Amino acid sequence: MAEERLHPDTADDAELLFHWHRYEAIAPWVNGLQVLEVGFGDGYGAAYLADQGATVTAIDIDPEAVIAASQRYRHPRLRYRAASALDLPFDDAGFDGVIAFEVLEHLAPNDQWRMLQEIRRVLRPTGFLVLSTPDRTRTALFPGSNPYHLGERTPEELQDLVGQFFPVLRLAFQEIVPASIIWEPDHPPGTVPLWAFRAGQGPEPVGIDTHLPIILVAGVTDLPVTLSSVTVDNARRLLLRLWNTLDVQEHTTAEQQQRLAALNDAMATLQSQYDALWRENRLLADQIRDITPVLTELETLRAEHNRLIEAATQWEIVSRSRAWRLIRRYWYWLDHAPFRRVLWWLRDKLVKRMSDS
Repeated sequence: MAEERLHPDTADDAELLFHWHRYEAIAPWVNGLQVLEVGFGDGYGAAYLADQGATVTAIDIDPEAVIAASQRYRHPRLRYRAASALDLPFDDAGFDGVIAFEVLEHLAPNDQWRMLQEIRRVLRPTGFLVLSTPDRTRTALFPGSNPYHLGERTPEELQDLVGQFFPVLRLAFQEIVPASIIWEPDHPPGTVPLWAFRAGQGPEPVGIDTHLPIILVAGVTDLPVTLSSVTVDNARRLLLRLWNTLDVQEHTTAEQQQRLAALNDAMATLQSQYDALWRENRLLADQIRDITPVLTELETLRAEHNRLIEAATQWEIVSRSRAWRLIRRYWYWLDHAPFRRVLWWLRDKLVKRMSDS
C-alpha cells in the first residue's frame, strides 16, 4: 500500500484537501482522548491530532513507514508502531477512539471483519470508530479499477458490516467541488444551506450522488457532534491550477481547430488530385483496351516475319553451297536433255526398284 501514501508536499492539492479535511473534522472530538490510528499513511494526520491535544498511537504494517514517520513527525503525545490491523498488539478497552481512513478497502472481506473485531476489542465502552472508504457505486464508474483495493463497499454494505460490531452508526459523505465538503444527510453544516450549481440547471442542494468517500462514525453509546463542515483552500492553489488547466485547454482547443481546418484543406486538395488521377487512369485503361487487338496482330506478324527471315537465311546458305550448284546443274540437264523423257522413265524405275528391294 506504500504506493498510495499521501505526503503533505504533494502537488495534488485536491487529494491533499480531501485527507486534511477529515482530520480537521474530528480534531474537536479527540482533545484529551487516547486515540489509535490504524494505517497512518505518511503520518501527518496523526501528528496533527497530537497537536490538537490527543494522545495518538499510530500503527502501520510497513516498518519502513514507521521509521520514516518517526523521523519526520515528532511530538510528545505521539508514537508510531509497526503492527497489523488484524492483530492489534494492545490490551482490551485501551482507547477512546480509533481512526481508520482509507484502510478498509485494502483488505479482503474476511480481513475487514477481523479488523473491525480487533478495533471493537481495543475500544472502551464509550469509545467510537471513525473510518472512511471509497463508495463502490461511484468508483465503478471510473475507467479503471484500483489494483490496491480488494474490498470496496457501498454505503449500505458498509453499514451492514460495521453494524455487526457497533449498534450506533452515523453516515457522512465527502466531495471536493472544489472545496472539501463533509455533510450528513440529516445534519447540514450549521445553519448555512449547502448548494451546488450546475450550468444549465441552476443551484440545487448537495446530495449523496456527488460524493466519493463514505465516512462512517460508529459506537456503542451517543456519538460526538456532527462531522458536517467545509474546508476551503485559502491559498486558492486548487482553483488556480484549475484555471490554468482550463486556459491551457482553451489554447489547445484553438490550436487543434486551426490544425483541423488546415488538415481539411489539405484533404480537399488531395481529393481533387485523386479524382483527376482516377479520370486519367480510366482514360488510359480505355486506350489499352482498344490497342490490345492491334498489339496481338503485330505480335503475330512479327512471329511470321521472324520465320521468313530464318527461311531466307537458310535458303541463302543452301544456294551458296557446292552441292546445291551440282544438283541445280543436274536438274537443268534433265529438264533440257533431248532424251529427257527416257531419263525420267529410267529414274522412276530405278527409284521404284530400290524401294521394293
